[in-house]
Amino acid sequence: MFGTIFFFVLLGSLIPLIIKSIKAIKIYSYNDNRYNRNEHKPYPSNWTSVIVLPIAVIISWILFSVYVNYATKFWWYQEVGRTDVFWTLLIPKIKIFFASFIILLVSFYLFTKLQYKSLFGNRWSLAINLPISFVVSLGFGLWIASEWQNILMYQNQSLMGLLDPLFNKDASYYLFSLNLYDDFLFIAKTLVICALLYSLIVFIVKAVREEMNFAEFMKTIPRSVWIFIALWCGIHLFDRQISIYQLMYSDHGLFSGVNYVGQNVDIPIFHTEQIVFALIGIIALCIPFFKKAEGLFKFLSIVTIIVMFGGLILPLFIATFNIVWLIIVLLIAIVISIYLFLWGRKMDREILVLVNILITIIFVQFIANEGIIPASIQAVYVSPKEKQVEAPYIKNNIEFTKQAFCLTDEYLVEKSIDYSEKLTKEMLISNQQTIDNIRILDHEATIQVLDNSQTETQYYHFNDVDVDRYPNTDGTSNMYFVGAREMNQDGLQSKTYYNTKYVYGHGYGYIKARGNTYDITSGYPILEVKGMPIRNGEPRVYYQEGDIPEFFYVNSNQNEIDYPVEKGEIEYAYTGKGGISINTAWKKFCFAKKYDWRLFFGGAPVNDSTKIMLNRNVSERVKKICPFITWSSDALFVIRPDGTAAWIVDGFSISEHFPYSSDFDPGKWGYSFGKFNYIRHSVKAVVDAFDGTVEFFTVNEKNDPIIGTIENIFPDMFKPLSEMPKDLQQHLIYPIFYFKAQSYMYLKYHMDDPYEFYQQDKIWRVANENYKGEKTMMEPRYMLLKLPNENKEKFVITIPFTPKELSENQTRDFLTGWVAGECDPENFLKLNVFMYPKGKEIFGPWMIENATNTESQISKSFTLWGQGGSNVWQGNLMLVPIDNTIIAIEPVIVLAQANDGKQQLPSIKMIIAFHNKHLAWGRTTEEALYNLLQGYKPQEAESFTGSVKSIYDQYEVTIPIIDKQGNVSSKTISASSQQEALKEMQKAILKFEEGLKILKGAMQTLSQK
Repeated sequence: MFGTIFFFVLLGSLIPLIIKSIKAIKIYSYNDNRYNRNEHKPYPSNWTSVIVLPIAVIISWILFSVYVNYATKFWWYQEVGRTDVFWTLLIPKIKIFFASFIILLVSFYLFTKLQYKSLFGNRWSLAINLPISFVVSLGFGLWIASEWQNILMYQNQSLMGLLDPLFNKDASYYLFSLNLYDDFLFIAKTLVICALLYSLIVFIVKAVREEMNFAEFMKTIPRSVWIFIALWCGIHLFDRQISIYQLMYSDHGLFSGVNYVGQNVDIPIFHTEQIVFALIGIIALCIPFFKKAEGLFKFLSIVTIIVMFGGLILPLFIATFNIVWLIIVLLIAIVISIYLFLWGRKMDREILVLVNILITIIFVQFIANEGIIPASIQAVYVSPKEKQVEAPYIKNNIEFTKQAFCLTDEYLVEKSIDYSEKLTKEMLISNQQTIDNIRILDHEATIQVLDNSQTETQYYHFNDVDVDRYPNTDGTSNMYFVGAREMNQDGLQSKTYYNTKYVYGHGYGYIKARGNTYDITSGYPILEVKGMPIRNGEPRVYYQEGDIPEFFYVNSNQNEIDYPVEKGEIEYAYTGKGGISINTAWKKFCFAKKYDWRLFFGGAPVNDSTKIMLNRNVSERVKKICPFITWSSDALFVIRPDGTAAWIVDGFSISEHFPYSSDFDPGKWGYSFGKFNYIRHSVKAVVDAFDGTVEFFTVNEKNDPIIGTIENIFPDMFKPLSEMPKDLQQHLIYPIFYFKAQSYMYLKYHMDDPYEFYQQDKIWRVANENYKGEKTMMEPRYMLLKLPNENKEKFVITIPFTPKELSENQTRDFLTGWVAGECDPENFLKLNVFMYPKGKEIFGPWMIENATNTESQISKSFTLWGQGGSNVWQGNLMLVPIDNTIIAIEPVIVLAQANDGKQQLPSIKMIIAFHNKHLAWGRTTEEALYNLLQGYKPQEAESFTGSVKSIYDQYEVTIPIIDKQGNVSSKTISASSQQEALKEMQKAILKFEEGLKILKGAMQTLSQK
């Protein structure tokens, strides 16, 4: 609507200009006799007014749009209580833009005016140069202002306290300063090129008008051309210094950072190039002032050749280099220099120097210094003894990469496990809480079941379910699958304006299912919290993890739908603090322009109590408030003790500019983030699911200069993690993205020795698993378990490692170790690496699943269940440490095909247990482990019968006892199974019979006497 209004207003403002243009064309172009050129004054009489009017309309529209954009943003920041963020983000942009725009406009206009005047005089100077200067200054002003975030970080930077070993600069210099310098130098070089192009264009236009020949053209090149060449060389001199520091990020395949060639060849070359470009700049400045000094000019030509020659040869003397190759390059340089000099003598003065300068820049910098020389030294000197030569640089890379990814001793503990092949019932009983919390629910299958059975209607869905632990009254915890029932407007049968903006706006309630069990009859999860309504707390979810419309109105004349019931739907009016009040005509007008024209032009059922809700996706919401942090799109949904719900969003400090550190590429693991070589899990954001209120808590700020810098920018935004409510602290989790970045880098950087690192023989990889018939890399698992040699269960995230594959199709799948990241507040973000001894053939996940698939009874069951188009797959395999050994538990899931051709919901059919090359199965984890201990394999896995067997079952039996004196008594003992009880009875009877025989013999002896 607003666009249509603007179009007609602009069209109306153009009518006078169109009329005047038509009449002017008739008078001056077609010589129409009806108009007397001397007497007639075409309507309107003044061209200025007809041109200014549409320009004023356009500028007014732009200014109004900018105002509305920032006004609506301000009201949103006001809603979340962070107007300080609005001004902190806006004022620097304005200052940077206007300062750079005004300086550039004045400077560029004065330059263009002087340049133009010297060639053409003052005619049309203002009309030509002012628009050009305005456009250039506007473009570069906006470009410079786009660096506002880097400028803010630079101005408020916090030191890390870690110095690089080569230049002795703090790591913060590379994180905050170097990149900004590089960007500004690039902007400056581009600006100089633009000015140089303007000078050349104006000069070429003059040359064409005056019909100059080529010789005259070259002799009259204006001074500004040479000055800008000199200026570009001066900027490039500083750019070479930046390039020296940027060697810290160079990638050499095996490792990153400065290598031998970088320190001993590239750095001397860059310093030499600085000298070269400084001399070239001086020569370029001298040319326009000494055109008539023939001797001096020839001298400058010779100096240019010498500079080119020296720029090529000098680095060879500085670097460690093979003498034979040095002589070869020296001869080549002499031949080229003589040729250039002889050829250049035949040409006019300016073009001789210009050609030599261009050849110097192209050959010395781009071909010789950045191509031939480093590559030759690498091939001739470094490669034959690379392991020894690169060892100190590899050591730097290892140390700094570990610092960048928190893999140092401060965060990570390595432990060796003396693996035991023994598994006993006593071991399982002593780890009962671990066994009781082994997760058997499959993540994908669970979401599918919930999305079909717990949404009640199509406008709800479960975007995700989170694995978390919830405390019990006795101090223990249990692991649960928890998910929010979110709004899904794509499921609406009628997606009208009223339905999408007023009626269907919030999700309702949540589910909570124990992760370690399932309904044996149906195969579905057992839900402790389910359905609607939920009476405890506030179940409505206005702010959610999944996609949600850009805006929604609450407290309007149209009631919302709360949740469906058997006959109809319950209505609801919002009672929370979220949303921006639109109780004034001006606010309605502004929000109408930005979001919904019906607010102002009618059709919107709003009143003075109506609020508009914006930014309801929790990840986008926290990103708007704190844009300097990289936020995860996977938030954790938490049900609080009072029944309310909150989202915990993970924030990361990420950079690609940490010195000596290697890159991590998340794109290989399915993430949209770009490469980086530094990461910290620095912030937890808590978003109330009902009100949308946001709080930020710092996590890992001690050695993180990025979060320290952000705290300098927003001093009132963050609270320490210790101030997070205690009930939320119990739900701290190790972010999967952060854990992946650390553990995947650790696959290579667990090697501390540079020679061992160079050999690359001990690289690990993430274990493979068979999921839905495909060999895939195993995903991290959240588990509640007792770590080896510890006495208390902990909530951790784990992933297993195996050796690096021998080739693409030849893998080694024996387990070498695993890593666990702790989630509990006491040791939050601590990594534990457990390594198994060499030579132990411990089956990894892929080998376990292969053994499962080749077991005859299981294979038979899979075939039976898979008939009729049904899908059978092995769910998420869990590797569970039990003291010094390890067991595997895995559910088998069937997605059955119904008679009508429709697929049913995926259900669990059985649980497989594996230990030390032995496997068994049962209906539950306990039964599978019981069968594993007994060495029992049910003959028909697809049809279990009888009561569920448990490793915790105890059978009491009273047995007779007779001592040596013949005294008879009894004793009650406990056995783990009926079979063990019978064995104990048999042993007791035999001993009793032996006692009776001894007693009978004694009686006979007494009777004989």
